[in-house]
Amino acid sequence: MTTGGESHRTDEEEEDGAASGDAGGAGAGQGAAAADVSKLFEAARRLFKDGDASAAFVTLKHAFARDAGFARLYPLAAEVADSLGFSPESRLFRRLAKAPRDPYLFFGLGMHFFRQNDAELALPFFRQALTLNPPDEDLVFQAIRHLGYANQGAGRFDEAVVHLEKLVAAERDDRGDLLSLAECLIAERRAARAEEILARLDGRGPGDEEEADRSGELGRMLDRLREFPEDGDLGLREWHYVQHRGVLLDLFQDPRPAGGRFVAVWLTVPMVARVLVAARELLRDRGLAIRRVLRAGERAGPLAGAFAGMLGVSCIRWEERASAPPTEGAGADLVVATHSEDLGPMCEQLYPVDGGLVLYAHCLQWTYDQPVLPELCGLMAQMAKMPWEDRLRVAEESDGGRKVVKLPPDARAAEEIAAGLLAEIGKTEVGDATRELVAAYRARKDLLLGSRRPGDRRRMFFAASPIGGVRFG
Repeated sequence: MTTGGESHRTDEEEEDGAASGDAGGAGAGQGAAAADVSKLFEAARRLFKDGDASAAFVTLKHAFARDAGFARLYPLAAEVADSLGFSPESRLFRRLAKAPRDPYLFFGLGMHFFRQNDAELALPFFRQALTLNPPDEDLVFQAIRHLGYANQGAGRFDEAVVHLEKLVAAERDDRGDLLSLAECLIAERRAARAEEILARLDGRGPGDEEEADRSGELGRMLDRLREFPEDGDLGLREWHYVQHRGVLLDLFQDPRPAGGRFVAVWLTVPMVARVLVAARELLRDRGLAIRRVLRAGERAGPLAGAFAGMLGVSCIRWEERASAPPTEGAGADLVVATHSEDLGPMCEQLYPVDGGLVLYAHCLQWTYDQPVLPELCGLMAQMAKMPWEDRLRVAEESDGGRKVVKLPPDARAAEEIAAGLLAEIGKTEVGDATRELVAAYRARKDLLLGSRRPGDRRRMFFAASPIGGVRFG
Protein backbone atom coordinates (compact mmCIF):
# COMPACT_ATOMS: atom_id res chain seq x y z
CA MET A 1 0.00 0.00 0.00
CA THR A 2 1.34 3.45 -0.88
CA THR A 3 1.50 6.28 1.62
CA GLY A 4 -0.10 9.69 1.49
CA GLY A 5 -3.14 8.44 -0.42
CA GLU A 6 -1.51 8.68 -3.87
CA SER A 7 -2.65 6.04 -6.32
CA HIS A 8 0.48 4.70 -8.07
CA ARG A 9 -0.16 2.41 -10.99
CA THR A 10 1.94 -0.48 -12.31
CA ASP A 11 2.81 -0.78 -15.98
CA GLU A 12 0.33 -3.65 -16.23
CA GLU A 13 -2.40 -1.46 -14.76
CA GLU A 14 -1.49 1.36 -17.15
CA GLU A 15 -1.83 -1.04 -20.08
CA ASP A 16 -5.16 -2.35 -18.82
CA GLY A 17 -6.36 1.23 -18.38
CA ALA A 18 -5.35 2.08 -21.92
CA ALA A 19 -7.12 -1.00 -23.20
CA SER A 20 -10.35 0.16 -21.62
CA GLY A 21 -9.89 3.77 -22.58
CA ASP A 22 -8.81 4.61 -18.99
CA ALA A 23 -11.39 7.40 -18.79
CA GLY A 24 -13.94 4.63 -18.82
CA GLY A 25 -14.34 0.99 -19.77
CA ALA A 26 -16.68 -0.43 -22.33
CA GLY A 27 -19.58 1.14 -20.50
CA ALA A 28 -17.99 4.56 -20.00
CA GLY A 29 -20.23 7.56 -20.37
CA GLN A 30 -19.51 10.31 -22.82
CA GLY A 31 -19.16 14.06 -22.42
CA ALA A 32 -20.59 15.43 -19.20
CA ALA A 33 -21.07 11.99 -17.64
CA ALA A 34 -17.40 11.10 -18.20
CA ALA A 35 -16.37 14.46 -16.77
CA ASP A 36 -18.55 13.85 -13.70
CA VAL A 37 -16.97 10.50 -12.88
CA SER A 38 -13.50 11.94 -13.47
CA LYS A 39 -14.24 14.71 -10.97
CA LEU A 40 -15.50 12.17 -8.45
CA PHE A 41 -12.33 10.14 -8.91
CA GLU A 42 -10.17 13.20 -8.28
CA ALA A 43 -12.25 14.15 -5.24
CA ALA A 44 -11.88 10.65 -3.80
CA ARG A 45 -8.12 10.72 -4.40
CA ARG A 46 -7.80 14.08 -2.62
CA LEU A 47 -9.86 12.87 0.33
CA PHE A 48 -7.72 9.75 0.64
CA LYS A 49 -4.51 11.78 0.40
CA ASP A 50 -5.82 14.04 3.18
CA GLY A 51 -6.40 11.03 5.42
CA ASP A 52 -10.19 10.70 5.14
CA ALA A 53 -10.49 7.17 3.76
CA SER A 54 -14.15 6.80 4.80
CA ALA A 55 -15.21 9.88 2.83
CA ALA A 56 -13.06 8.71 -0.08
CA PHE A 57 -14.89 5.38 -0.16
CA VAL A 58 -18.30 7.09 -0.10
CA THR A 59 -17.18 9.26 -3.03
CA LEU A 60 -15.98 6.18 -4.90
CA LYS A 61 -19.42 4.60 -4.42
CA HIS A 62 -20.95 7.63 -6.18
CA ALA A 63 -18.38 7.26 -8.96
CA PHE A 64 -19.15 3.56 -9.44
CA ALA A 65 -22.84 4.43 -9.70
CA ARG A 66 -22.04 6.90 -12.50
CA ASP A 67 -19.74 4.58 -14.45
CA ALA A 68 -18.45 1.29 -13.09
CA GLY A 69 -16.36 0.95 -16.25
CA PHE A 70 -14.07 3.85 -15.30
CA ALA A 71 -10.89 1.82 -14.91
CA ARG A 72 -8.90 4.28 -12.80
CA LEU A 73 -11.35 3.84 -9.92
CA TYR A 74 -10.18 0.32 -9.08
CA PRO A 75 -6.52 0.79 -8.02
CA LEU A 76 -7.62 3.68 -5.80
CA ALA A 77 -10.57 1.70 -4.43
CA ALA A 78 -8.20 -1.15 -3.54
CA GLU A 79 -5.94 1.20 -1.57
CA VAL A 80 -8.86 2.87 0.19
CA ALA A 81 -10.38 -0.50 1.09
CA ASP A 82 -7.00 -1.67 2.41
CA SER A 83 -6.69 1.36 4.67
CA LEU A 84 -10.21 0.76 6.04
CA GLY A 85 -9.47 -2.90 6.75
CA PHE A 86 -11.79 -4.13 3.99
CA SER A 87 -9.54 -6.97 2.86
CA PRO A 88 -12.02 -8.96 0.70
CA GLU A 89 -13.10 -5.80 -1.12
CA SER A 90 -9.50 -4.75 -1.63
CA ARG A 91 -8.68 -8.10 -3.27
CA LEU A 92 -11.68 -7.85 -5.58
CA PHE A 93 -10.84 -4.28 -6.58
CA ARG A 94 -7.22 -5.26 -7.31
CA ARG A 95 -8.34 -8.09 -9.55
CA LEU A 96 -10.53 -5.69 -11.51
CA ALA A 97 -7.70 -3.15 -11.72
CA LYS A 98 -5.73 -5.82 -13.58
CA ALA A 99 -8.61 -7.04 -15.76
CA PRO A 100 -11.07 -4.15 -16.20
CA ARG A 101 -12.93 -5.85 -19.08
CA ASP A 102 -13.71 -9.14 -17.36
CA PRO A 103 -17.51 -9.49 -16.94
CA TYR A 104 -17.08 -12.39 -14.50
CA LEU A 105 -15.09 -10.16 -12.13
CA PHE A 106 -17.74 -7.43 -12.30
CA PHE A 107 -20.48 -9.95 -11.60
CA GLY A 108 -18.46 -11.38 -8.71
CA LEU A 109 -17.97 -7.92 -7.21
CA GLY A 110 -21.70 -7.25 -7.55
CA MET A 111 -22.49 -10.54 -5.82
CA HIS A 112 -20.10 -9.68 -2.99
CA PHE A 113 -21.88 -6.42 -2.20
CA PHE A 114 -25.30 -7.98 -2.78
CA ARG A 115 -24.51 -10.61 -0.14
CA GLN A 116 -23.40 -7.79 2.15
CA ASN A 117 -26.94 -6.33 1.81
CA ASP A 118 -25.63 -3.32 -0.11
CA ALA A 119 -27.96 -3.49 -3.09
CA GLU A 120 -27.16 0.07 -4.19
CA LEU A 121 -23.46 -0.67 -4.51
CA ALA A 122 -24.06 -4.03 -6.20
CA LEU A 123 -26.15 -2.53 -9.01
CA PRO A 124 -23.43 -0.79 -11.08
CA PHE A 125 -21.28 -3.92 -11.14
CA PHE A 126 -24.12 -6.11 -12.38
CA ARG A 127 -24.84 -3.50 -15.06
CA GLN A 128 -21.20 -3.39 -16.11
CA ALA A 129 -21.08 -7.18 -16.37
CA LEU A 130 -23.88 -6.96 -18.97
CA THR A 131 -22.38 -3.92 -20.70
CA LEU A 132 -19.28 -5.97 -21.53
CA ASN A 133 -21.46 -8.39 -23.58
CA PRO A 134 -20.33 -11.69 -22.03
CA PRO A 135 -20.57 -14.66 -24.40
CA ASP A 136 -21.73 -16.89 -21.55
CA GLU A 137 -25.55 -17.01 -21.66
CA ASP A 138 -25.73 -18.26 -18.08
CA LEU A 139 -23.78 -15.23 -16.87
CA VAL A 140 -26.06 -12.93 -18.85
CA PHE A 141 -29.19 -14.29 -17.19
CA GLN A 142 -27.60 -14.38 -13.75
CA ALA A 143 -26.69 -10.70 -14.16
CA ILE A 144 -30.25 -9.89 -15.27
CA ARG A 145 -31.66 -11.88 -12.35
CA HIS A 146 -29.52 -10.08 -9.80
CA LEU A 147 -30.22 -6.71 -11.34
CA GLY A 148 -33.84 -7.52 -10.57
CA TYR A 149 -33.09 -8.59 -7.01
CA ALA A 150 -30.77 -5.65 -6.30
CA ASN A 151 -33.25 -3.12 -7.69
CA GLN A 152 -35.91 -4.69 -5.48
CA GLY A 153 -33.63 -4.37 -2.46
CA ALA A 154 -32.97 -0.74 -3.33
CA GLY A 155 -36.70 -0.01 -3.59
CA ARG A 156 -36.62 0.51 -7.38
CA PHE A 157 -39.51 -1.82 -8.02
CA ASP A 158 -40.22 -0.56 -11.54
CA GLU A 159 -36.68 -1.37 -12.68
CA ALA A 160 -36.77 -4.70 -10.87
CA VAL A 161 -39.93 -5.62 -12.81
CA VAL A 162 -38.22 -4.85 -16.14
CA HIS A 163 -35.35 -7.26 -15.43
CA LEU A 164 -37.39 -10.04 -13.84
CA GLU A 165 -39.91 -9.94 -16.70
CA LYS A 166 -37.01 -10.59 -19.09
CA LEU A 167 -36.44 -13.90 -17.31
CA VAL A 168 -40.11 -14.80 -17.68
CA ALA A 169 -40.12 -13.89 -21.37
CA ALA A 170 -37.03 -16.05 -21.96
CA GLU A 171 -38.46 -18.95 -19.90
CA ARG A 172 -35.43 -18.64 -17.59
CA ASP A 173 -37.38 -17.81 -14.45
CA ASP A 174 -37.32 -19.93 -11.30
CA ARG A 175 -39.62 -19.91 -8.28
CA GLY A 176 -37.58 -17.25 -6.49
CA ASP A 177 -37.76 -14.99 -9.54
CA LEU A 178 -41.55 -15.28 -9.67
CA LEU A 179 -41.93 -14.56 -5.96
CA SER A 180 -39.77 -11.45 -6.24
CA LEU A 181 -41.55 -10.34 -9.40
CA ALA A 182 -44.98 -10.70 -7.79
CA GLU A 183 -43.85 -8.66 -4.80
CA CYS A 184 -42.46 -5.90 -7.02
CA LEU A 185 -45.65 -5.85 -9.10
CA ILE A 186 -47.69 -5.42 -5.91
CA ALA A 187 -45.43 -2.51 -4.94
CA GLU A 188 -46.12 -1.04 -8.38
CA ARG A 189 -49.87 -1.58 -7.82
CA ARG A 190 -50.11 -3.88 -10.84
CA ALA A 191 -52.46 -6.30 -9.15
CA ALA A 192 -53.67 -8.15 -12.25
CA ARG A 193 -50.15 -8.96 -13.45
CA ALA A 194 -49.10 -9.96 -9.93
CA GLU A 195 -52.01 -12.40 -9.85
CA GLU A 196 -50.88 -13.87 -13.19
CA ILE A 197 -47.36 -14.38 -11.87
CA LEU A 198 -48.63 -16.08 -8.71
CA ALA A 199 -50.80 -18.34 -10.90
CA ARG A 200 -47.71 -19.18 -12.99
CA LEU A 201 -45.95 -20.10 -9.75
CA ASP A 202 -48.86 -22.29 -8.59
CA GLY A 203 -48.82 -24.07 -11.94
CA ARG A 204 -45.37 -25.40 -11.19
CA GLY A 205 -46.57 -27.39 -8.22
CA PRO A 206 -45.74 -27.02 -4.54
CA GLY A 207 -42.37 -25.63 -3.59
CA ASP A 208 -40.65 -26.00 -0.25
CA GLU A 209 -42.24 -24.81 2.98
CA GLU A 210 -40.56 -21.40 2.89
CA GLU A 211 -41.67 -20.76 -0.71
CA ALA A 212 -45.23 -21.85 0.08
CA ASP A 213 -45.31 -19.51 3.07
CA ARG A 214 -44.01 -16.59 1.02
CA SER A 215 -46.42 -17.29 -1.81
CA GLY A 216 -49.35 -17.39 0.61
CA GLU A 217 -48.27 -14.12 2.19
CA LEU A 218 -47.98 -12.45 -1.24
CA GLY A 219 -51.54 -13.55 -2.01
CA ARG A 220 -52.69 -11.95 1.23
CA MET A 221 -50.65 -8.84 0.44
CA LEU A 222 -52.49 -8.62 -2.85
CA ASP A 223 -55.79 -8.88 -0.95
CA ARG A 224 -54.70 -6.06 1.35
CA LEU A 225 -53.78 -3.90 -1.63
CA ARG A 226 -57.26 -4.45 -3.06
CA GLU A 227 -58.83 -3.02 0.10
CA PHE A 228 -57.92 0.40 -1.30
CA PRO A 229 -59.40 2.10 -4.40
CA GLU A 230 -57.26 1.55 -7.49
CA ASP A 231 -57.13 5.27 -8.27
CA GLY A 232 -56.45 6.42 -4.69
CA ASP A 233 -53.09 7.51 -3.34
CA LEU A 234 -51.45 5.24 -0.77
CA GLY A 235 -49.26 6.87 1.84
CA LEU A 236 -46.74 5.44 4.26
CA ARG A 237 -49.36 4.14 6.70
CA GLU A 238 -51.29 2.38 3.95
CA TRP A 239 -48.18 0.75 2.49
CA HIS A 240 -47.01 -0.29 5.96
CA TYR A 241 -50.30 -2.16 6.27
CA VAL A 242 -50.15 -3.66 2.76
CA GLN A 243 -46.57 -4.85 3.10
CA HIS A 244 -46.40 -5.70 6.80
CA ARG A 245 -49.95 -5.74 8.28
CA GLY A 246 -48.59 -3.20 10.76
CA VAL A 247 -49.84 -0.10 12.54
CA LEU A 248 -47.94 3.18 12.30
CA LEU A 249 -49.18 5.71 14.83
CA ASP A 250 -47.24 8.90 14.03
CA LEU A 251 -45.99 10.55 10.85
CA PHE A 252 -43.62 13.41 10.17
CA GLN A 253 -45.81 16.33 9.13
CA ASP A 254 -43.96 17.09 5.89
CA PRO A 255 -43.97 14.02 3.61
CA ARG A 256 -41.41 15.44 1.17
CA PRO A 257 -38.12 14.43 2.80
CA ALA A 258 -38.92 10.81 3.66
CA GLY A 259 -42.58 10.14 2.88
CA GLY A 260 -43.79 10.68 6.45
CA ARG A 261 -40.82 9.05 8.15
CA PHE A 262 -38.48 10.93 10.42
CA VAL A 263 -34.82 11.13 9.44
CA ALA A 264 -33.45 12.35 12.79
CA VAL A 265 -35.72 13.27 15.70
CA TRP A 266 -35.15 14.23 19.32
CA LEU A 267 -38.47 13.36 20.90
CA THR A 268 -40.14 15.45 23.60
CA VAL A 269 -42.35 14.21 26.43
CA PRO A 270 -45.55 15.62 24.81
CA MET A 271 -44.67 13.90 21.51
CA VAL A 272 -44.27 10.54 23.24
CA ALA A 273 -47.41 11.02 25.33
CA ARG A 274 -49.52 11.76 22.26
CA VAL A 275 -48.39 8.52 20.57
CA LEU A 276 -49.01 6.41 23.68
CA VAL A 277 -52.53 7.79 23.97
CA ALA A 278 -53.16 6.80 20.34
CA ALA A 279 -51.83 3.29 21.07
CA ARG A 280 -54.14 2.99 24.07
CA GLU A 281 -57.18 4.04 22.06
CA LEU A 282 -56.38 1.58 19.30
CA LEU A 283 -55.91 -1.30 21.75
CA ARG A 284 -59.29 -0.47 23.30
CA ASP A 285 -60.97 -0.28 19.90
CA ARG A 286 -59.57 -3.68 18.94
CA GLY A 287 -60.81 -5.15 22.22
CA LEU A 288 -57.30 -6.14 23.29
CA ALA A 289 -56.94 -6.43 27.06
CA ILE A 290 -53.37 -6.05 28.34
CA ARG A 291 -52.59 -7.90 31.56
CA ARG A 292 -49.02 -6.63 32.08
CA VAL A 293 -46.16 -4.84 30.33
CA LEU A 294 -42.83 -6.52 29.59
CA ARG A 295 -39.89 -4.15 29.26
CA ALA A 296 -37.53 -4.97 26.36
CA GLY A 297 -34.15 -3.56 27.30
CA GLU A 298 -32.97 -1.10 29.93
CA ARG A 299 -33.55 2.04 27.89
CA ALA A 300 -37.26 1.17 27.65
CA GLY A 301 -37.69 1.57 31.41
CA PRO A 302 -39.44 4.97 31.44
CA LEU A 303 -41.55 4.16 28.36
CA ALA A 304 -42.67 0.74 29.65
CA GLY A 305 -43.37 2.17 33.10
CA ALA A 306 -45.55 4.95 31.70
CA PHE A 307 -47.36 2.54 29.36
CA ALA A 308 -48.11 0.23 32.31
CA GLY A 309 -49.30 3.15 34.43
CA MET A 310 -51.56 4.36 31.61
CA LEU A 311 -53.14 0.89 31.30
CA GLY A 312 -53.24 0.26 35.04
CA VAL A 313 -51.15 -2.94 34.94
CA SER A 314 -47.79 -4.10 36.30
CA CYS A 315 -44.46 -3.82 34.52
CA ILE A 316 -41.57 -6.29 34.66
CA ARG A 317 -38.48 -7.03 32.61
CA TRP A 318 -38.85 -9.39 29.62
CA GLU A 319 -36.39 -11.76 31.25
CA GLU A 320 -38.65 -12.10 34.33
CA ARG A 321 -41.76 -13.27 32.49
CA ALA A 322 -41.19 -17.01 33.02
CA SER A 323 -40.50 -16.71 36.75
CA ALA A 324 -43.33 -14.24 37.36
CA PRO A 325 -46.56 -15.65 35.88
CA PRO A 326 -49.27 -13.04 35.27
CA THR A 327 -51.82 -12.45 38.01
CA GLU A 328 -54.03 -9.88 36.28
CA GLY A 329 -56.21 -12.50 34.57
CA ALA A 330 -57.03 -12.90 30.90
CA GLY A 331 -55.35 -10.79 28.27
CA ALA A 332 -52.05 -10.39 26.47
CA ASP A 333 -48.60 -9.29 27.60
CA LEU A 334 -47.48 -6.06 25.93
CA VAL A 335 -43.76 -6.12 25.04
CA VAL A 336 -42.51 -2.53 24.98
CA ALA A 337 -39.27 -1.38 23.33
CA THR A 338 -38.10 2.14 22.59
CA HIS A 339 -36.33 1.00 19.38
CA SER A 340 -37.20 -1.90 17.10
CA GLU A 341 -33.64 -3.26 17.10
CA ASP A 342 -33.97 -3.96 20.85
CA LEU A 343 -36.39 -6.78 19.95
CA GLY A 344 -33.74 -8.55 17.85
CA PRO A 345 -32.19 -10.69 20.63
CA MET A 346 -35.58 -12.24 21.45
CA CYS A 347 -36.97 -12.45 17.91
CA GLU A 348 -37.18 -16.27 17.78
CA GLN A 349 -39.57 -16.19 20.75
CA LEU A 350 -41.59 -13.36 19.20
CA TYR A 351 -42.38 -14.85 15.77
CA PRO A 352 -45.45 -16.93 16.79
CA VAL A 353 -48.68 -14.93 17.05
CA ASP A 354 -50.63 -16.87 19.66
CA GLY A 355 -52.63 -14.13 21.34
CA GLY A 356 -50.32 -14.09 24.34
CA LEU A 357 -48.06 -11.23 23.23
CA VAL A 358 -48.50 -7.83 21.61
CA LEU A 359 -45.35 -6.02 20.41
CA TYR A 360 -44.83 -2.26 20.59
CA ALA A 361 -41.74 -0.33 19.47
CA HIS A 362 -41.83 3.44 19.70
CA CYS A 363 -39.20 3.94 16.99
CA LEU A 364 -38.92 1.66 13.95
CA GLN A 365 -35.53 1.98 12.25
CA TRP A 366 -36.57 2.17 8.58
CA THR A 367 -33.27 2.28 6.70
CA TYR A 368 -32.39 -1.39 7.07
CA ASP A 369 -34.23 -4.69 7.57
CA GLN A 370 -35.29 -5.65 11.10
CA PRO A 371 -35.42 -9.26 12.37
CA VAL A 372 -38.99 -8.91 13.69
CA LEU A 373 -41.68 -6.31 13.03
CA PRO A 374 -43.83 -5.12 15.97
CA GLU A 375 -47.51 -4.91 15.13
CA LEU A 376 -47.64 -1.51 16.86
CA CYS A 377 -45.04 1.10 15.89
CA GLY A 378 -44.96 4.67 17.13
CA LEU A 379 -43.02 6.20 14.25
CA MET A 380 -40.33 5.43 11.71
CA ALA A 381 -36.97 7.15 12.17
CA GLN A 382 -33.44 6.60 10.96
CA MET A 383 -32.20 8.09 14.22
CA ALA A 384 -34.43 8.83 17.22
CA LYS A 385 -33.66 9.85 20.77
CA MET A 386 -36.15 9.43 23.58
CA PRO A 387 -36.59 12.44 25.91
CA TRP A 388 -34.43 10.81 28.61
CA GLU A 389 -31.55 9.93 26.26
CA ASP A 390 -28.58 12.15 25.39
CA ARG A 391 -29.45 14.69 22.72
CA LEU A 392 -28.31 17.68 20.72
CA ARG A 393 -29.70 21.18 21.21
CA VAL A 394 -29.07 24.43 19.36
CA ALA A 395 -28.13 27.13 21.90
CA GLU A 396 -27.91 30.88 21.46
CA GLU A 397 -24.53 32.48 22.17
CA SER A 398 -23.92 35.89 23.76
CA ASP A 399 -22.79 37.37 20.45
CA GLY A 400 -26.05 36.38 18.77
CA GLY A 401 -24.60 33.27 17.15
CA ARG A 402 -25.76 29.70 17.63
CA LYS A 403 -23.97 26.50 18.52
CA VAL A 404 -24.92 22.85 18.89
CA VAL A 405 -24.71 21.57 22.47
CA LYS A 406 -24.76 17.89 23.46
CA LEU A 407 -26.97 17.29 26.50
CA PRO A 408 -26.32 14.28 28.77
CA PRO A 409 -28.94 11.59 29.48
CA ASP A 410 -31.52 12.24 32.17
CA ALA A 411 -29.92 11.06 35.43
CA ARG A 412 -33.22 10.49 37.27
CA ALA A 413 -34.48 7.02 38.06
CA ALA A 414 -36.63 5.36 35.37
CA GLU A 415 -39.62 5.39 37.72
CA GLU A 416 -39.38 9.15 38.18
CA ILE A 417 -39.11 9.79 34.44
CA ALA A 418 -42.07 7.45 33.85
CA ALA A 419 -44.14 9.38 36.40
CA GLY A 420 -43.51 12.61 34.51
CA LEU A 421 -44.49 10.99 31.22
CA LEU A 422 -47.61 9.53 32.82
CA ALA A 423 -48.57 12.98 34.09
CA GLU A 424 -48.25 14.32 30.54
CA ILE A 425 -50.43 11.47 29.27
CA GLY A 426 -53.08 12.53 31.76
CA LYS A 427 -53.14 15.99 30.18
CA THR A 428 -53.27 14.69 26.60
CA GLU A 429 -56.73 14.74 25.03
CA VAL A 430 -58.00 12.26 22.46
CA GLY A 431 -58.24 14.55 19.45
CA ASP A 432 -59.82 14.25 16.03
CA ALA A 433 -56.57 12.96 14.51
CA THR A 434 -56.48 10.03 16.94
CA ARG A 435 -60.15 9.21 16.37
CA GLU A 436 -59.60 9.25 12.59
CA LEU A 437 -56.56 7.02 12.97
CA VAL A 438 -58.50 4.47 15.02
CA ALA A 439 -61.39 4.52 12.53
CA ALA A 440 -59.01 3.99 9.60
CA TYR A 441 -57.46 0.90 11.19
CA ARG A 442 -60.88 -0.39 12.19
CA ALA A 443 -61.60 -0.71 8.45
CA ARG A 444 -58.54 -2.85 7.80
CA LYS A 445 -59.29 -6.56 7.43
CA ASP A 446 -55.90 -8.19 7.98
CA LEU A 447 -54.10 -6.34 10.76
CA LEU A 448 -51.49 -8.33 12.62
CA LEU A 449 -52.63 -6.58 15.80
CA GLY A 450 -55.09 -8.93 17.50
CA SER A 451 -54.79 -11.62 14.81
CA ARG A 452 -56.38 -14.96 15.60
CA ARG A 453 -55.37 -16.70 12.37
CA PRO A 454 -54.16 -20.25 13.22
CA GLY A 455 -50.43 -20.57 12.81
CA ASP A 456 -49.98 -16.85 12.20
CA ARG A 457 -46.45 -15.50 12.57
CA ARG A 458 -44.73 -12.17 12.83
CA ARG A 459 -42.26 -11.49 10.06
CA MET A 460 -39.20 -9.46 9.37
CA PHE A 461 -39.45 -5.79 8.49
CA PHE A 462 -38.11 -5.18 4.99
CA ALA A 463 -36.85 -1.65 4.47
CA ALA A 464 -37.61 -1.56 0.72
CA SER A 465 -40.82 0.40 0.26
CA PRO A 466 -42.80 2.04 -2.55
CA ILE A 467 -42.54 5.25 -0.48
CA GLY A 468 -39.08 6.68 -1.08
CA GLY A 469 -37.16 8.93 1.24
CA VAL A 470 -33.85 10.68 1.85
CA ARG A 471 -31.52 9.48 4.56
CA PHE A 472 -28.22 10.62 6.04
CA GLY A 473 -24.93 8.73 6.12
